Amino acid sequence: RLAYCETAQEFGEDATLSSPRIHACCLEALAPSCAPGAVALDIGCGTGYVTAVLARMVGPSGRVLGLDVKEEYVELTARNIRSDDARLLRGECGSGGIDVRVGDGWFGAGEEGPFDVIHMACSSPIVPTPLVKQLKEGGRLLLPLGPPTPEWQQLTVITKLVGGGFAAEVLRPVRYVTMVHPPMMLGDRVPRQEGVDDEVWELVD
Repeated sequence: RLAYCETAQEFGEDATLSSPRIHACCLEALAPSCAPGAVALDIGCGTGYVTAVLARMVGPSGRVLGLDVKEEYVELTARNIRSDDARLLRGECGSGGIDVRVGDGWFGAGEEGPFDVIHMACSSPIVPTPLVKQLKEGGRLLLPLGPPTPEWQQLTVITKLVGGGFAAEVLRPVRYVTMVHPPMMLGDRVPRQEGVDDEVWELVD
């Protein structure tokens, strides 16, 4: 009943599904790197909404991995996608491209990469270095950068340029829940890391 209402919706414990407009903004920003056959990583898969849309964007020849730190949300994603179109799931009818599992999104899924697109549905005070390293050349990482809600973050898309280097574009202010990652849960600001992370931070700091 509320699927098309232009408002965020709560689900589970301390979790929020963004409004359709925010989802559209994110997917539009990722679209140039999300062609048929692409490999996508959805961090904080939650209800499975974006996971399913990414699967339709990459098509039958592509792959989408959904990660969430909470098993109940991984199960919710699988249940919702199975209810809507079970053929999207890997192992369902033999042709699906979606796999969902429990995992710490900060570290991504290097064994499944490199990725054409990484969508992060939770905020972080800095760019997670493992995610940048898991991007293909030409790949895009979209994430909300900034302090925890209720403060505002900046929805940012980072592109790994062909031949080296990065480009970053701030799309709009947003409010997302904070990534569940031990240093941030302890209230500490994650220090900047050497290498790739410093180069990216020069673009968005």
